[in-house]
Amino acid sequence: METQNVLTHTPPPAWRAVAVWSATVAVFLAGVALVAALGLDLDAISRDSNETTDAPVETGALARVGFILWGGAAATAGLVALIAGDAGTRRMFGVLALGLAGLALDDALLIHEVVLPELGVPEKLVLAIWALAAGFWLVRYAPRIHRANWTLGVLALGAFAGSLAIDVLGHTEWAEDVLKTVGIGTLVAVLAAELRATVEARR
Repeated sequence: METQNVLTHTPPPAWRAVAVWSATVAVFLAGVALVAALGLDLDAISRDSNETTDAPVETGALARVGFILWGGAAATAGLVALIAGDAGTRRMFGVLALGLAGLALDDALLIHEVVLPELGVPEKLVLAIWALAAGFWLVRYAPRIHRANWTLGVLALGAFAGSLAIDVLGHTEWAEDVLKTVGIGTLVAVLAAELRATVEARR
């Protein structure tokens, strides 16, 4: 049976693209309006932190690399979920994409490090919830994960585990960020391989 090439298929109607774009922009603008309603400084929020604090340009450089990698990982997992041929794979990578997007927001907005602790939620509790969610995902989709690149997968997990251990124990912060960045970068490589395999399978 002939399969559709996902790279050359007929694009959706223009109205659908406009509708999705409009909805996305509306959500973003609603967020901006909420920030304004809360009385927060929009100029401070929209400008780079180094610019507003006159911090050295290298301040937060590794963290910014991490944000980019989190976004790349989430987007790649989302693409796999969109083009995969079977429902199980779509669910697996769809859940992963949402989780990675959540981790990206957590990391970028310091949710588990600053925001939630200020609201009375312990940082270690949030880390435990993330760890449990990751463990559940690994167990739930273990048969499918077994067919992925084990070498890179284990290396990514090892880097994440080291970063989490340092975070929980409260040791050297730069080492935590280095291991986390290595883990995210390795995960991006794993997901890129999955995306390539998924595209080739659909040709």
